[in-house]
Amino acid sequence: MLAQQMPSIVNGVPPLPMEVHQSMTQSTTPAPEARNRAQRRGNDPDRLVTAAELAARWGVSRAHIYNLLDRGLPSVQIGRCRRFRLRETDAWLDAEDFRKAAS
Repeated sequence: MLAQQMPSIVNGVPPLPMEVHQSMTQSTTPAPEARNRAQRRGNDPDRLVTAAELAARWGVSRAHIYNLLDRGLPSVQIGRCRRFRLRETDAWLDAEDFRKAAS
């Protein structure tokens, strides 16, 4: 029905075949192996993340992450970018919680 409503040529360009149009407009979900890769990557403790990703993980602002650098939050400088290794930041956070509980 859509093909009947569409003009045969718009601005000199013929319409797409209906199968192509439907395949382009249907929502797609990632393949299972792509989802698995993303899940594995998210759980990798040696993964380097941005300040925004770490802030989302901890539920704080990105500015707070940069403020925590002054308190010793471990990070890696790569050129002008700063990245955080999940294993090191999680260990640092656990040690900070322990220090607060001990004092």
